[in-house]
Amino acid sequence: MKNRIQSDRYVRLGLTRLVAASVVCVVVSDATHADTSGSRSLDPLTHEEMQAAVELNQPILGLRDSMPEKQQQPSVPGTGRAGLRQELLLVERRQPEKGQRKNRLADVYTYDYVANELVHVIVDVDRNAIVHSEILTGVQLPLIPKEVEQAMQIVYEDSEQRDLIDSEFARVTGRPLNAISDLKYKAFVFHADTTAEGVSEATQNCGVHRCAQLLLYSANNIVIDVSPVVDLSAGVVTQSVTTTGHGHGSSGGTPR
Repeated sequence: MKNRIQSDRYVRLGLTRLVAASVVCVVVSDATHADTSGSRSLDPLTHEEMQAAVELNQPILGLRDSMPEKQQQPSVPGTGRAGLRQELLLVERRQPEKGQRKNRLADVYTYDYVANELVHVIVDVDRNAIVHSEILTGVQLPLIPKEVEQAMQIVYEDSEQRDLIDSEFARVTGRPLNAISDLKYKAFVFHADTTAEGVSEATQNCGVHRCAQLLLYSANNIVIDVSPVVDLSAGVVTQSVTTTGHGHGSSGGTPR
């Protein structure tokens, strides 16, 4: 009888421990799930989330396009090519503010070249909804590759700039410039109020307008000492300076 009582006691003790362990496992499992859910809000946006955020942004941009003052598609002066109108610059995950729900938020930035405004939209990708939108002026995000290509094309088609580049290219390389592919280039956003050098009247708009300054190189990385400033909003070269900072030629924004 004594052995049976002890056996029953061991069984009850084993069941108690088993139930306690199960409870601990459930708590740990829930905690792990909560941590995973919380940490997910810090992960970069997936391709699908970025696409969804951009698609939600389209109706706002469409409404802006329907404004009467935007009915005419701008074109690059002196060419038959349509200029930039609106360009998606950046889509990135937004860090939730302290105390907010840890929903997945995305910042979507689109530049409107007609109005010279940056359209900023915040999207809740978990709820597939726009939670905030605003219009910013004088705010210039870094250039995207498409804008750099557009700026270079405008420069290459400008007769005054082409003459300057041809001359400098021949001087430093000892051979003629045959095609745009002979040049290497990079560009950065140009603000008129951040340079101590003199700027042309047309260049003074840079910062309010979206402008790019190009740095040119030969195929073997020899610097071409001509650095054009392009107003992407107007589609013209506003001036060109040497990379040492002295004034060079200037188109002054005049269509060519």
